[in-house]
Amino acid sequence: MGVQAHALRMAAEGAVAAYKQIVGETWKPFDRPVENPGHSLNRKAAEAQMSAFD
Repeated sequence: MGVQAHALRMAAEGAVAAYKQIVGETWKPFDRPVENPGHSLNRKAAEAQMSAFD
């Protein structure tokens, strides 16, 4: 398992280095902006369902 983990890490580091070389900027993980941070998913689903009746 250790060898496999090491190989996966090296592959990921290689992919990040290739991305930087091709794109020209460092890779950063996608950070999705939160819509209405106070609302729960159930609240959004209920609002979407109710808006279908409008």
